[in-house]
Amino acid sequence: MSTEPGRRARQRWGLWTLTSWLLFPILLLMQLFDLRRGLVGPGWVWSALLIGFSLFLLVGAPLAITLRARLSRPAWTVAGLFTALVAWGIGSALVSGPPLWPWRTLPTAAPPRVLMPAPLLYRIVPLVTAWVTMAAAALAMALIPARSRLERMWWLAALMLGSSLALWPRAIEVHNSPRLATGMGGSSTVHLVFLLCAGLFLGAFWQRHRPRASLALAAVSVLCLLMTGSRAGLLALAAFVVLVLAWIGAKLNPRLVLAVLIAGVVGLGLVLLTPASRLLNFSDPWRVINARTALRLWTADPLDLLFGVGSGRVWPWYAFDARFYWLPWGGRLRTSAGDLLTNPHSVPLGVGVELGLVGLLLLAGIIVLLLVAVGDAWRTRGRASGENGRAGAREGVLLALVASLVTFVFDYYLLKNFAVSFWWWVAVFATLGGVQRSSGPSSVTTSSAASTRSSAESSASSTRSEG
Repeated sequence: MSTEPGRRARQRWGLWTLTSWLLFPILLLMQLFDLRRGLVGPGWVWSALLIGFSLFLLVGAPLAITLRARLSRPAWTVAGLFTALVAWGIGSALVSGPPLWPWRTLPTAAPPRVLMPAPLLYRIVPLVTAWVTMAAAALAMALIPARSRLERMWWLAALMLGSSLALWPRAIEVHNSPRLATGMGGSSTVHLVFLLCAGLFLGAFWQRHRPRASLALAAVSVLCLLMTGSRAGLLALAAFVVLVLAWIGAKLNPRLVLAVLIAGVVGLGLVLLTPASRLLNFSDPWRVINARTALRLWTADPLDLLFGVGSGRVWPWYAFDARFYWLPWGGRLRTSAGDLLTNPHSVPLGVGVELGLVGLLLLAGIIVLLLVAVGDAWRTRGRASGENGRAGAREGVLLALVASLVTFVFDYYLLKNFAVSFWWWVAVFATLGGVQRSSGPSSVTTSSAASTRSSAESSASSTRSEG
């Protein structure tokens, strides 16, 4: 006969599990629709992503209090650092002046020459959306026990790969380009999702979690990344391959070599096609001009160098995404301060210029914690697994996260591109909290082994003390 506490525990467990399964329809909706737009029309400031993630937090918030232990101290530290970064951005937007080029034609203006600045709300809302995105990812991982995270993320990643390929014909029609894109992100940003999927599936293969399917899906992930035609994605993939080779050392698995060769042949074929020839051309003069103008503005005043010029002052990009302003051709702007793009196209550039060295310091703290996690895994890799020093899925995702930092130099994540950033945050909180397999003798990870040793040592100590 079950006790009352046991019954309540099972009820809580069922509610946690049900809430965590909401990730599947959430990610599928991100793939199907462009949720960065407003629900009403041009000029509507509240994006569908902001509303959706806020509702997810409201549903899961009552459970979050009892799930604090599901996230490790490094995970909470990362969440705290990003919260401080967002708070700093909101404060800077409130106290700084208006955007450096606030005068743009409204889509509903009559006559068309009527001009007016975008309200301050268009600089605050994207920062709130960035925080809500991070918090929703943290809650999602807190709802899933560490032993079940690999299984759940495995199917989530498989869902994203399958839906991406299924939606490819639609993307060709919408974007008039053969490059792979989804509602989650355009071809220039969604490559980050495929890189993290490759790391997850490769780590699952190392951990012998559905090894054949995992290896095949890792190759599909690489193929999808190449199909985006993203040069930043190609550089990140190269960094990931280098990290993987350094991790596994000289002992190469024949099946892994075969998968890499097949992906390389397919990738070479894509590069030789005319639409994919851009992969070999890394020149982008407008990004250089954008960075040069922004750096000149940032370094003109010592106070701006330290505290930043103010969030949304140089790049009020959300006013363009929400269609308060018409998006100029090619996203290029000619302003009194110089030529700029509508967004920084770089995380360190955007954070540094608008939030200053203070913002860069907070961002660096997040990156350092990731590198520390990789360093700890590297030092224990020989003890974590008896085969070629490979521990499992957590290490695969960690290596992909480190490689993804390459894309941060070329695209604006975390504070923009929220759907893609959500998957990045999911990977961060999953790895910092530990990704384990739910069952099976081959799924024993470092943490479970350490727990077993600790229990044995405690029992031995207790026996000695009784004797």
